[in-house]
Amino acid sequence: MSKEKKFDYIEGDFHELPISTGSIDLVMLPHTLEFIDNPRQLLSEACRIIKPEGLIVISGFNPYSAWGLRKLMTTHKKSIPWGANFIHSHKVKSWLHLADFELEKHQLFLYTPPINQPKFYKKLHFLEYIGHKCFPLFGGVYVLIARAKVVPLTPIRLKWKQQLSSIGIPAAMPGQIVRWVNSMWT
Repeated sequence: MSKEKKFDYIEGDFHELPISTGSIDLVMLPHTLEFIDNPRQLLSEACRIIKPEGLIVISGFNPYSAWGLRKLMTTHKKSIPWGANFIHSHKVKSWLHLADFELEKHQLFLYTPPINQPKFYKKLHFLEYIGHKCFPLFGGVYVLIARAKVVPLTPIRLKWKQQLSSIGIPAAMPGQIVRWVNSMWT
């Protein structure tokens, strides 16, 4: 007897996610921004649904790398990943900053050029070490991890700069107020 696992899923448009504001702890966008028409709108929607102190993890291809160069030189513009719109990590970081997210980690890797021949790919694997040490900005893939900032809600105490009038108003006794109100209605 096999048990069927049921998975809950949400189906919706990327531009208007059907999820409550501030209800998700972690959002992951693995190479997602590169394959949609309006990446900034998706990122703002993803930022909207994250709880305060929640995380967003974004990965993407670096256009200033061997992978970006291969994208420029390829004739198969419709194939994956060469048909994607490679977005530089600085642009994504600025979008995150505008959405009040604080960058916690920015990592680049995949310095080996995209080669379809496994024998040459293995021989060029030493570029991972050299690239990380000598050319850290030219990694083929970046990963950004950012945290939603929490806006502190501290009460502001007002300090009166204006002196109150020195005119004294005599305090009325409760019985006097009742007699005055009754005299108004009779």
